[in-house]
Amino acid sequence: MRQLVPVVLVVLAACSSADPSVPSSLSAPTSASGSFSAHAARPLVGNGAALEPGRYRFEAFRPPVTFAVGEGWVGGHTLSEYLDVFHGDELVLGFARPGFVAGAVGNVDVAELTPRTTLETIEGNAPRAGPITPTKLGSLPALEMSFHVAAPTVLFGGPEGELTIEPRWDQRAIALDVDGVLVLMVVQWTTDATTSDRSAADDVLRTIRFE
Repeated sequence: MRQLVPVVLVVLAACSSADPSVPSSLSAPTSASGSFSAHAARPLVGNGAALEPGRYRFEAFRPPVTFAVGEGWVGGHTLSEYLDVFHGDELVLGFARPGFVAGAVGNVDVAELTPRTTLETIEGNAPRAGPITPTKLGSLPALEMSFHVAAPTVLFGGPEGELTIEPRWDQRAIALDVDGVLVLMVVQWTTDATTSDRSAADDVLRTIRFE
C-alpha cells in the first residue's frame, strides 16, 4: 500500500493512493450560507482526484458533512470514519469520527471522552502542545489545540484503521460534539507551507456544515 502524504492511514483494501499535483495558488472558496444544503453539494471524490471549486458532501461520514473548497484542492481518503483533502504537498485537512484516541498510557475509547478530554489525551502524546482554546466550527462550539510530535505517532483509530502522524508536520486538532458524536478535525502543514496555504484551511473550516 502506498502512502497518502502527509498522513499514514493503515487500513484495509479501502485505502488507495493519492499523489497530489496541483497549483500552489489559491482563490477564495465558495462561501457557505444558510442557502446551502447537502442536495446542493457535489459528492466528494477521493484517491487524488482534483476538486473543482465549490461545495462537496460526504454522506458516508456520520454525521454527514458538507464543505466548500477553492482552487488547488484534491480528494484523499474517503472512509466512513475518516476523510481528508489536500492542498498541494504542504497542507491537509482531515475529518475523523474515531473509535479511540491514542494517549500516553494507551488507547482511550471515545465513549469515555469529551472534546476537551480528547485534546488532553492527544496532549499526552505531544511533547510540544499549545493551550486548549475555544473556537467554533460552523455554528457549533468546539475546542482546538496546536501540537507537534517528536516521532511517528498514532493519533486515533477505529475499525477501518489507525492514523499515524509524522514529526515533519505541524498539527492542529479541533474537537467538537455533533449530536452526541465526537468529531475530530486535523489540520496538518509543513514548514514549507505559506501563510496563504494555512489560510486555505481556515477558508474551508469556515464553510463546514453537519447536515
